Amino acid sequence: MNPKIRTNKFYIVVFLVFVIFLFFIQIRRKPTVEPLILTELKKNVQQCVSRIENMTFLITEDAEITETDKKYSKTVQLHLGGFRDGGLGNKMFELMTLIGIGDTLQRRVLVNATDLNNIRILADEIYPIFPKIIDEFEFKFVPTAAATRQDLSVGKCCTFDDPKQFISRPEKHLIFDGRYFQSFKYFNHIRLKIRDSLKPKIQIFQKAECLLPERHRNDFIICPHIRRGDFQTDDFHQPTDPKFTRAATNFLVDYCRAGYRNRKSHPRVTVAVFGNDVKFVYEVFKDLVDTIELPKKYSVVLTPTLAPEIDLAFTRKYCDVTLITAPSSTFGWWLSYLSKEGSVTYYRNIQETQDKVANEMKEEDFYPPEWIKLRYDNVTGRIDKF
Repeated sequence: MNPKIRTNKFYIVVFLVFVIFLFFIQIRRKPTVEPLILTELKKNVQQCVSRIENMTFLITEDAEITETDKKYSKTVQLHLGGFRDGGLGNKMFELMTLIGIGDTLQRRVLVNATDLNNIRILADEIYPIFPKIIDEFEFKFVPTAAATRQDLSVGKCCTFDDPKQFISRPEKHLIFDGRYFQSFKYFNHIRLKIRDSLKPKIQIFQKAECLLPERHRNDFIICPHIRRGDFQTDDFHQPTDPKFTRAATNFLVDYCRAGYRNRKSHPRVTVAVFGNDVKFVYEVFKDLVDTIELPKKYSVVLTPTLAPEIDLAFTRKYCDVTLITAPSSTFGWWLSYLSKEGSVTYYRNIQETQDKVANEMKEEDFYPPEWIKLRYDNVTGRIDKF
C-alpha cells in the first residue's frame, strides 16, 4: 500500500476518534441552566423597578436645608482606611463612627478635602444612596502639619476603644488613626440620628416594594441575609452555611408562629431572603419558594440582587425579624441595625464557625446586647438560643 494513503487513513481514524470523544463529553455534560423561576423572578422585578425609575419626575423629596452645627470650634477626622478596599458595610461603619466620635468629643466632623479619593467615593458611592449623610460633614483643606494624629482602635476590626479618653485634648484638629471601627458603641448613643442619616430616598422604598408580592405585605416577615461570594475563597470569613440557614429559618418560623418574647403569635409568616447568591438561596429553599398554587409550611420569597440600598429599604420597611447567617458580614449587620423599628435580630454564634474575624472581635462590642445569638448543632441540626 502506498505509504501516503496509509498515513492519510491514520489521520482520518484519529480525527474520527476525537470527534466521537467530543460527542460523548458533550452529551454527558450537564448544562448549567438557571431555573425558570429565577429567570422569571429577575425579569418581573426588573420591570417593576424600571417603571418606578420612569416615574421619577412625579416624586418630590422633602427639601431639607441643614446647617452644620457651628458651636464647636475643634474638629475631628478619621483615617478612612475602609474606603479604599472595603465594601459598603465597612464604609458605613467608618462614617457613622466618625459622626459618633464627633458627638462624643463635641467636635465638628471633617472630611479632609485634600484626600480626593475619599471625596470621590463619598460623591459617587455614598451620596447617591444616602443623600442626607453629607449634611453631617464639613469638607475642608486641612494641612497635614496642622492636625494631630492619635491612635484609636488599632490592630483589631471589631472592638471598642472609648474616644472619651481624648475629650480634653486641646488640639484644634485631631485625626484618629485606626482600622475599621466596627463597633456599634461608637455611635449607638445617637442611633436615631444615624437611622435618619441613612434613610434611603422615597424612590428606593418604592423599588423595594417590587421585591415583595402584595399578598405578603401584611404578613409577619422574617429576613435571613446570605453572604457568599468572596467569603468562600478569602480563607478568612465564614460564608453562609446552607444547613444552618435552613435550620435557623425553620426555628424562627416556628418560634414566631408560637409567639415569642411575650409577643403575640403570627399565623401568617413569610420569609424574604437577601444576599449575593440567589441560586444558592434557591437550592436551600426550593421546596418552599413562593407560588400561589401549593400550600407550604411557609413561603420563601427570593430577592434578586439589585442594589444594596434597595435591600436596606426593604428591611427597614418590612422585616420583623432579621437573621445574620454569616456572622462577620458587615452588610448583614447594617441590614439588621437599620431594620424596621421594633424588629428582632438573630445571628449565628461566630465561635462555632471557622470565621477568623472572631480573633479580632469582642462580641459585646460588635453585636448589640438586644440581638440574640443562635447555637447550631452540626450533628443533630438543632438550633437553640443562648
